[in-house]
Amino acid sequence: PGFLKRIELSGTQGSAIMEEEDLKAWCFKKELLEDRKIRKQFFSRTKSGGGASDPGAIDFRGHQYQFENMVEAIKNNNEPLVNGYEARKAVEIILGIYKSAREGKKVKLPL
Repeated sequence: PGFLKRIELSGTQGSAIMEEEDLKAWCFKKELLEDRKIRKQFFSRTKSGGGASDPGAIDFRGHQYQFENMVEAIKNNNEPLVNGYEARKAVEIILGIYKSAREGKKVKLPL
């Protein structure tokens, strides 16, 4: 208890590190146009705790924002910021983490 949530992803083409809702590193061999936008949007965003020492402190606003954005996209007949295809990628990473923990070895994505 008491530690910040931290995810580190490293591969042959680069690395990304998240701590709570903050992007701490976003470094890749091949820089893409959207990388600067991603860094600007996600660096230093945390305004509340992640619940490591107090599960009641988990912030709901990230999920709230996703729901609000989806409703607006439906109302305006346009794409949400995170479409179904992109959301599936996040779910696959989570499933990969569970599989790796369960089997005690590295897994390759896509599963």
